[in-house]
Amino acid sequence: MAYDDYHWTAWAAGFFEGEGCITAASGAHSKRGNIALSVSNSDLSMLERFRDVVGVGAIYEQRAKTTPGRRQMWAWNLWNQREVDQVCDRLWTFLSERRRTRIVELRYLRAEAIMRALRPRECPTCHCEFCPMPGNSATAKVYCSKRCRDNAPYKRERYRAKHKAAQRRYVERKRLASGLV
Repeated sequence: MAYDDYHWTAWAAGFFEGEGCITAASGAHSKRGNIALSVSNSDLSMLERFRDVVGVGAIYEQRAKTTPGRRQMWAWNLWNQREVDQVCDRLWTFLSERRRTRIVELRYLRAEAIMRALRPRECPTCHCEFCPMPGNSATAKVYCSKRCRDNAPYKRERYRAKHKAAQRRYVERKRLASGLV
């Protein structure tokens, strides 16, 4: 069965329209404005077909309810932003105005978060203004260079305190070893 067919894409969009959810990712990812897509259903085969049509995502078993008579639920989830954009673009033609508006809203929030992360800031060590590079470590987003990070005042003080404590321990061990108690 060829899942890249126009009709299968329309089916997937209808299924997503009825059962799907578009949200801003929660937790640590929410600050970056990431978008998450999910579809919940009690029919695993429908979710597998949906995943095959869109070509990405993972299906998870949701925790079973303890209420008797409840059916087991499954969820298809997608967090990878490149893949989220691909799925949204593929289903776009068939989605309702409400879903399209939500996608545009969340894409705008993601762009805003990226601009906020890359805004010029002041290095706390040398006080120069710099723009952090995307993809660098968290410390690179605070300091303009590794040199400034390593020479940060709090790090120097912490190093000195550690060094003095180690020196005291060394002197104490020497004194005990020599028998000068």
